[in-house]
Amino acid sequence: MAVGANGEGWPVVVRKFVGLDKPKAVSNFKLSWGEEQTVVNLSWDAPTEGMNGGYVNPSAYTYKIYKYDKSQYPSYIELGSTDNETSVEVNILDASENQNQYVFGVTAVNTEGESDYARSGIVLGTPYSLPFDEPFSVKGIYHSPWIVAKGKNDQSWLTDEGRFNAKIQPQNNDGLQLALINTGKEDGSSLFLTPIVDFTTAKSPVFSVWIHHSDAMPEDAYVSVLASTDGSKNYQEVAPKQTLTGNNGWTQHLFDLSALKGKKAQVALNAYLPNPSFRIFADNWSIHEAAGNDLALTAISKPYMPKVGEQADIAVTVTNMGKETATNYSVLFNLNGEIIADKEADKPLALGETATFHFPLAISAAQKEIVYSAEVSYADDENEDNNLSTEVELTPQQLDLPAPGSLALGSDNALSWFAPETMDGREVLLDFEDVPTFQADNIDGWTTADLDGCLTTGFVQYYNNYWPYFQQPLAWMVWNTDEAGASTASMWKAYDGEKCLITWGNYGADANGRVNTDPVDDWFISPEIKDGTELSFYTLANDVSNTLEIRTSATDRRPESFTNVVKTVSYSSTATWSEVKATLPADAKYIAIRSNCNNFGTMIDNIRYTEAKTPQLKGYNVYLGSYLAETVTGTSSKATSNGTYAVSAVYDLGESALSNEVNVTTSISEVGSSTTTVSGGKGVINVNAAGGNNIAVYGTTGQQVASVAAGNETAISVAPGIYIVKVGTQTFKVSVK
Repeated sequence: MAVGANGEGWPVVVRKFVGLDKPKAVSNFKLSWGEEQTVVNLSWDAPTEGMNGGYVNPSAYTYKIYKYDKSQYPSYIELGSTDNETSVEVNILDASENQNQYVFGVTAVNTEGESDYARSGIVLGTPYSLPFDEPFSVKGIYHSPWIVAKGKNDQSWLTDEGRFNAKIQPQNNDGLQLALINTGKEDGSSLFLTPIVDFTTAKSPVFSVWIHHSDAMPEDAYVSVLASTDGSKNYQEVAPKQTLTGNNGWTQHLFDLSALKGKKAQVALNAYLPNPSFRIFADNWSIHEAAGNDLALTAISKPYMPKVGEQADIAVTVTNMGKETATNYSVLFNLNGEIIADKEADKPLALGETATFHFPLAISAAQKEIVYSAEVSYADDENEDNNLSTEVELTPQQLDLPAPGSLALGSDNALSWFAPETMDGREVLLDFEDVPTFQADNIDGWTTADLDGCLTTGFVQYYNNYWPYFQQPLAWMVWNTDEAGASTASMWKAYDGEKCLITWGNYGADANGRVNTDPVDDWFISPEIKDGTELSFYTLANDVSNTLEIRTSATDRRPESFTNVVKTVSYSSTATWSEVKATLPADAKYIAIRSNCNNFGTMIDNIRYTEAKTPQLKGYNVYLGSYLAETVTGTSSKATSNGTYAVSAVYDLGESALSNEVNVTTSISEVGSSTTTVSGGKGVINVNAAGGNNIAVYGTTGQQVASVAAGNETAISVAPGIYIVKVGTQTFKVSVK
């Protein structure tokens, strides 16, 4: 204690435990299977520290062995003790029949007392034989026990009756599936383990599981297969990870379990989520013997919210479900009812292996709706039921960009049109429909800022579920009641469509758990906007005390730069959508919508504003029907075949809608129609007797790949695939190997 002229200070007390101490719990406690089915091996490391930091003598311990029995009190029943031995065998007689999980405990004892328990569990009992099929039905689980092992950031698999996301229901329609729900702030993972399965006589064991490839799933989300072959928690990878991209819904995954032949094992599905915005759903497990020749088309990707003018990459996945290695197979790609591409495999495919084939798909203004599918062609296939994909339907989003006008047909088959109107900035409607649900930042160019740092509230308790970021620090996120498992929450539905933006109220504590009841301070900040323009949106709050502020910045996007309050929005009623309008000042460069939410939440939808970036015109696409006949930079072209023509404008931001159409019917004479032949060879298209006509070659996506003046015999070099060849007024389809 310090003493001075002004008195005594606070005393400083130092406590130190002296003498022999009671031991801490043992460490590194492990369980594993013994040589007999009913035997379990226990091992541990002696504690080297005392409970109070005092002296202990590890060589003087005895150890007590306990088994958990929930029907007894106390629940841990002492089985026996050892004299300073750190391993022991325990024989559990009832483990000779049905499988069960047994939980054991070990304590260290010295003259000062007994340590706390170290606990661990192990599954014992008669292994299940192959085939091992578990559909996970709400009516009952066929096998037991199933073990959930927490993974990164303590995340865990759960069973789900379809309540977490109304759009993702069990794959086999039996009312139950598995779900990995990331309840944390960062990444997370978990293992879901089978009971013990017998692989001692297996020849070609495989593990089939259905995984839902949800919309916009990140590339680093994955599943893999691990196994324990000794009953311990020493899990080994037996099949490599498989990613979950493609937006293609329920997808069958197959894993080769040949590494487990001759053993008994617990097989674990390991799943990893890189952030809390997504969930992984699994269903319908089967561990069985692969047989014969069986190639399956297991996945066909779907671009997420495609826009006109984009070039999509369609990934088609083929999996070898049979035990025999597959060779000499190919994949056919079908677009709008026609096979337009045929790709041959370039390597053999062994059991459990996958091959991905990529097909380019131009999403053009000339195709309002797109339907595509794929098929694997394999002459030796003994099961053709899984050779076809589902049909994928696309309705691309047409950006609001000025289109050319007044397309006209002149003399000598000349096409001409008026250039589109120029734009000063671009009017944008942000309706959130093309943004993944639960995305919390970088929302179509807008960013978020959480300045209060408090835990958010919500109403998950009313729906017996959980959605991402509940009771986590958060500013705004994209919201969809169906995907949140709250379909009946009518007040919380979007104004228009399925999605909107939401900010939640303060749960009453900050991120460190300290009490904080201040209103939230959450910001939604725009990309650069056009000054002096109009802003409008719709909003709803569940409490009249909630407010919004519309602020502008003349400099940058930092929250502190938004010093100009354009408008304060208050709510005269709850659960009612109302429109908000504001004229932005002449010096406005960015908009911020700031929430001061005192209760559950505030929602925003259909934000209309004018962004500063003016679309730059790059040229024009000239279409003959759905085929791209030509790309030009000027406002004229020439019709080379009979048919219907239209023109679109191509910008740096995308492609406009089509102009009016013109029909070319009689102005182009047909020459050599009865004698012209077109055939596909190896890397070449051969055209004979073209009669002097121009030859135009189009790829499967409508893109023109060649245009040549015809001779009597013309060879055009192209890559393997399916092509449309126009010779004068005649059209041919050819396959090139």
